[in-house]
Amino acid sequence: MPDLSVSIVIPCHNDGAYLRESLASAFAQTAQNTEIILVDDGSTDPDTIELIRELSTDPRLIVIRSQQCQGPAAARNHAIRQAKGSFILPLDADDFIMPTYVEKACALLEGDSRLEIVYCRVRWFGLARGEWKLPAFDAEKFVLENTIFATSMFRRTTWEAVGGYRENMIDGMEDYDFWMKILAIGGSVHQIDEPLFHYRVKPKSRTARLKDENRAVERRAYRTLFENNIEYFCRPENVRIIYFSLLARLRAEKDQRSSFLWRLLFRHFVRLELIVQTWIKRMVGRA
Repeated sequence: MPDLSVSIVIPCHNDGAYLRESLASAFAQTAQNTEIILVDDGSTDPDTIELIRELSTDPRLIVIRSQQCQGPAAARNHAIRQAKGSFILPLDADDFIMPTYVEKACALLEGDSRLEIVYCRVRWFGLARGEWKLPAFDAEKFVLENTIFATSMFRRTTWEAVGGYRENMIDGMEDYDFWMKILAIGGSVHQIDEPLFHYRVKPKSRTARLKDENRAVERRAYRTLFENNIEYFCRPENVRIIYFSLLARLRAEKDQRSSFLWRLLFRHFVRLELIVQTWIKRMVGRA
């Protein structure tokens, strides 16, 4: 592999119980010339604070401290500003990566200048076991749902070009927002066909809270995502993807239990699409 610098960025907020395992996987990478940056994102757990204090003397680590919890987006941005790597790999403090992940992802990025994001297959561990059956990347599916997890490698120059992670994504999905910014400028994506990333399933993960405990938070996260990426969502091809997805969902609901809603709304859809298309043209003109 070429002698390239990779920065593994690990934010940690009160995850001291898992941090050693995550760091061990970063230290075990076969790639050369790799730095590891640990960010204490305002931890309040005494055991985590003490562990990070001990780790700050490890010469293999760069340790950054934040007095207040600012969230993963801000923590990653803080670390990347100080990173020396040409390529960046975020890694949450409760997950781990296989030894060849950095080497293989870096080689792909180095070998194709058009490639912007590299990720792999995923396995769960913790409360659930098995492979996370993420579909192969598809630009159309991505408009409706994030299919690229946070621990994916990208170029530092790309991070700079799109302005980093948006720190207003405080309710989650900051990685979805970031990938969307990269795809909006024409970035391409590659998935390594190996499970080189292991995602810990915990009872109180941010994703679980977002989906199961507070629908208002989920709606707020999606609203922020939409407002941040209005021009991306308003591209005619993306509007049609969303439109036909909604149509298909309503058809399914009609077949199950919501035939009244279907009958009520169907006759308005043709007019609604014309209104949306007109709005897109105005947005593009304003842009």
